[in-house]
Amino acid sequence: MADTEARLHHGGGDQAFQAVVSPTGGVWQEDTPSHKAGEAVIAYKDPRSYRNFIRSNTVAFVTSYCCSSLAYPSTPHAQKGSLSRVIQLAIAAWVGLMTVLLVANIIRQL
Repeated sequence: MADTEARLHHGGGDQAFQAVVSPTGGVWQEDTPSHKAGEAVIAYKDPRSYRNFIRSNTVAFVTSYCCSSLAYPSTPHAQKGSLSRVIQLAIAAWVGLMTVLLVANIIRQL
């Protein structure tokens, strides 16, 4: 079960990473006075949506990373039962806080 969960968490992290590396709409291929090559097209076309995308994606990536690091029983902190539980609770609290901040930020920009 832990192995399946670890694969799912890694898959989420991989998807979040890939979404930033090749964003929706692609990236600019050449430098011009209005943009630089390699920057996301959507960042220029719809900056507000792009900021929300980056924030959401960052939360997803970090959450996936933290969950996958806890899912592997071979890591030192996962072998200690009480410390592992404290870390899990801390991560859950952090994810909850980041979610509240993300939603509040989105509502504020509406």
